[in-house]
Formats: sequence, C-alpha cells, structure tokens
Amino acid sequence: MRRGEILGLNRKNLDLVNKTMRINQTCSHSKGGPFIQLSTKTESSERTIPFPSELIPLLQANLDNLEDKKEKCGDKWTSTIEVDGKMIKNDLIFTQWNGKPMHPNSIDTWFNKFRANNNLPSELTFHGLRHTNITLLLISGVDVGTVADNAGHAKKSTTLNIYQGSIPATQRAAADKIGTLLGSQVPDLLNGPINSKTKKPAK
Repeated sequence: MRRGEILGLNRKNLDLVNKTMRINQTCSHSKGGPFIQLSTKTESSERTIPFPSELIPLLQANLDNLEDKKEKCGDKWTSTIEVDGKMIKNDLIFTQWNGKPMHPNSIDTWFNKFRANNNLPSELTFHGLRHTNITLLLISGVDVGTVADNAGHAKKSTTLNIYQGSIPATQRAAADKIGTLLGSQVPDLLNGPINSKTKKPAK
C-alpha cells in the first residue's frame, strides 16, 4: 500500500472477519494541510486486498488505542472531516492525536525512528517496504496478475517493467515445478521406444 492509501483507510473499509481492506480513498496534502479525497492514484488503485491473519492483533490494538485517544480528547476530538467538499463522520484508522488526518510525511518520520531503534539499514525507506513486498511475492511464485492487482498497478506490464529482475527467479521456480511433475513420468518415457514406426495395415 502507498502512504496516502494507508492514511485514508477507514473503519468501514477494514474487515477483520474476512481479512480484507477496501482501498477507495487517500490522504493527500496541500498548503492548507492534509486532506482526504474519495479517489486513488489511478482507477486500478481502487481495490480490495487481503491481509494475513497475523495483522489482526495489530490492527485491533490500533483500533482500541484510537478509542482511548477519543476518550482522552473529549470535545477536542475531530468527529467530522471534510471529504471532497462534504463533512462526514470521522472513522479514519490512523490519525493525529486529536483525530485530524495525518500528513503522509508523518509515516516517514515515524519509520526513520523505528529503523534507527531496530538497527535496520539506513537506506531502507517506508516506501521501499512496498517494493520489498512485491518482490517477495514474485519470488514466492505468485502470478504477476495477482501481484499487479494487489499493488494497484493499472497494467501487468508496469509490474513486469519495474520488477523484471525478480521474474527469472519465478521462471526458475516454474521450471522446477514442471520438473517435479514430470519426475515420475520421465523414467517411463526413457524406457519406451523412441520414434517407433507404426506398421502399415496389411492390404
């Protein structure tokens, strides 16, 4: 997911039962500060993506923390936000201390501290985690179409062009799988006749 997609995620579009996230709005910023818009980077960026069960406790903990922040803020909590010129109920999952939308750069600021505290490579960026995820999926043998859909790429060719370095590994994995399937058949084929001629029927 992109930074703006994460910060635009709301409670309505998070399904902890079916383990899916609906991406249909993003958080952007202007001179007036961060704002939410009911649009994504491209039409194909609007999508529903699954997430692993391991994320459920973390997401639930964040939702619980959100309720605690609301209670502590009281009247200072931002209960409504402007989305495409309309004021709607604020159900954002990731917010500032008072419920206002977060600036996308806030993610980078947090991640830089997290990276330093956990002795991670200094060249690793938060957006780089998106690339790492896509690369690992391709190396694991997930088909390009599924990876492109999850990433929100408009075309499969976009995924292929950016991550073509990972494709040879998937091709090797595919060849190895074919080898496994053929493994039980090749010995029989070797023991059989090669280019055997079919006898012509007698006249």
